[in-house]
Amino acid sequence: MPARDPGSQAHQLDGVVLNLQQGDRRSVADLFELLSSGAHFFVRRTVGDSPENAEIVRRVLLEAAQAALDGRIRDGAEMSNYVLTTIRELPSNGQDPVRVATDNFESPENMHSMSEIVSLLPARDREVVRRFYALGQSRSESARTCA
Repeated sequence: MPARDPGSQAHQLDGVVLNLQQGDRRSVADLFELLSSGAHFFVRRTVGDSPENAEIVRRVLLEAAQAALDGRIRDGAEMSNYVLTTIRELPSNGQDPVRVATDNFESPENMHSMSEIVSLLPARDREVVRRFYALGQSRSESARTCA
């Protein structure tokens, strides 16, 4: 994997995952700081606006932190993929998740946010995300295809 800019969010996320793997539960706060904004965006796109969105993000990020503590997530890219995939698999409160995710997708604000988040991922992970979101492949099918 190419070296990452030490100040980049991806590099910081690698450090958070490493700290979690070493049992440092204080790093959960760092995980929330790095990923909560993007996670809120994707939850809103998946389930719509709801007073429960903050709780959903909290549960997803805590589940991701536990996965890192358990050694199921090895680096920051896997952490990002795990969070995005978990959110993608949320029920959509009776709405078509593809429609919810694409409503107003082309607005400049949404495009900028999506581009920023996805640009942090390595090329292989971007392809997994593309296959999962754009092509609707399952998590396992996307990962298997890009392995």
